[in-house]
Amino acid sequence: MFRDSSTWRYSSMIGTFSIHELTEHPTRFELWLDDERLRVFSSADAAVYAVFMRNTGDTQWDRKHVEERKPSSLSQWTLESKAGARKAGTRVKKEGNSEENQSE
Repeated sequence: MFRDSSTWRYSSMIGTFSIHELTEHPTRFELWLDDERLRVFSSADAAVYAVFMRNTGDTQWDRKHVEERKPSSLSQWTLESKAGARKAGTRVKKEGNSEENQSE
């Protein structure tokens, strides 16, 4: 279902949120909490904003029963790729010692 698409993860006290970019619909991003799909968004940033504003569709998170710092930007999520997990917005070494910014 998530073939070769980007996936971002954020671990919270109630579980792991994930945002999956759908390759068959490039303007669709699904927000999940563990194994439950919560909502679909037109961008990864919109999904992050829903988590930040506690408007995800998950009652426990949305009703603020969990007091913890909320991620306010995609750079606070971990981007997973075939090359391995890394924080969004970090640099990775390329061949020849050059670096490439991996901001999404």
